[in-house]
Amino acid sequence: MAGIAAEIATTEDNIFFIIGAPTKLTFSEFKKFYIKHGKEEGAATKHNVKLAICADIDTHKKSLECENVFKTPTNFRAHGDDEGKHVFLTMDTEEKEVGKSLETLEDFKELQKDTAESIYDILKYARENKIHTYFASVPRELRPILLQRDLGNKEEQIEMIDEHKKLESDVKGMLKKKLEKIHHEEFIKKYPKDANDNGVYPHIISGDYILKNADFELIELILEKLEGKVIDNLRTNINNKDITKYGATFLADVITVGCALLIDDKTETAWKHYDISFGEDKDKGEKKTKTKIYWGNSKFKFAKAECKCAGVQQENISYKENASGFFHGFDAEQAITTLTAKMKDALKPGEQKKIWGNCYVWHDDKLNDVDDEPAITLIKQLSTAVKERRSYNPVLAGSSGGGYKKSYGKKKKTKKTRRKTKNMRKKSKTKTKTKKKNTRKKKHYKKRKSKTHKKR
Repeated sequence: MAGIAAEIATTEDNIFFIIGAPTKLTFSEFKKFYIKHGKEEGAATKHNVKLAICADIDTHKKSLECENVFKTPTNFRAHGDDEGKHVFLTMDTEEKEVGKSLETLEDFKELQKDTAESIYDILKYARENKIHTYFASVPRELRPILLQRDLGNKEEQIEMIDEHKKLESDVKGMLKKKLEKIHHEEFIKKYPKDANDNGVYPHIISGDYILKNADFELIELILEKLEGKVIDNLRTNINNKDITKYGATFLADVITVGCALLIDDKTETAWKHYDISFGEDKDKGEKKTKTKIYWGNSKFKFAKAECKCAGVQQENISYKENASGFFHGFDAEQAITTLTAKMKDALKPGEQKKIWGNCYVWHDDKLNDVDDEPAITLIKQLSTAVKERRSYNPVLAGSSGGGYKKSYGKKKKTKKTRRKTKNMRKKSKTKTKTKKKNTRKKKHYKKRKSKTHKKR
């Protein structure tokens, strides 16, 4: 775990950010964070801890209503495109932290169950303790930020805009002007490549997505705030196909930071409000997960995309709109302009104002995207103190990583174990020597070879 400052008592919001798939370890850390920061001296209620999650509430609602777990927001599911490369951190018991690797389909199912149960536990704990929880994300097509490793073909992009059926003519005209700007020589000069020919450019088109809300001024402010090593890493990572397969990022985790700036928004336009029902089975009591199917992930390592893998777990919860609920989903349709304005104000040049108190960031930096480090950097700039925790450890070179049921961590060697190992080595050496002495064929062969050599 890393920290950048001593945690202090504060009356500002203390925020627990989840920008990577949670596990039982996340739940454990969340409880500790709340117990430590959720109550001021003498206060009757715990009021200044907030939970901010990088997941869109509408996407989550829809995924809970369908049968396919792959439709769940990215940060609410196990990494099905990560076969044995990383050891994911979770808990075996209340105290025991362990690592779990993905080697088989069964490993994936177990880790997905762990994630689903953790989401259930985290959200239930938030409701029981009246912790306001913010689903701080924006659907892809409405996002204001997009970065790409190259600019692509201008003619193809213009054709794509022309053929887009949902876009009105005035929007098409505006998007074409933005494209002209992107492909202009002066714009390209503004974002130079590094010595290894790695580039990173603002854009409006990624795959099938055309971002009509793309805000170049905001993107420029973010890049200025990142600077130095962080911007170098972003440039390198977006060009690394092992980290980002598509060579593009919407900086979704950075948008989560932006949404969190609107936590205390009083205009009533930024957030939709909900309550959550937690699953119960009439015969068995509480039931944290539902059994569903997983399919459609073209990058899935444990089956073909068209294979419908049965027996995959999803959190057993449901949402209901409630004006006084403790769960809030960012309303991008209504508040995208408010979001970009707030982000620009918070990131403008000059002395950085501290907006939050103590923050904790659960993240998966460099696992399958590039936006965690930029988000963490901005959180550090906006907070009094920050602790961060990565959701995984890389598997060491030469190690198989082990299956989901194996625990990780070096066993401490006792004197007895060391003595046993030493004796075994001695025996092994003695056996080798004896074998050499008794091999008559070898000895004879060497002699004969020696005589022949002398004759020559």
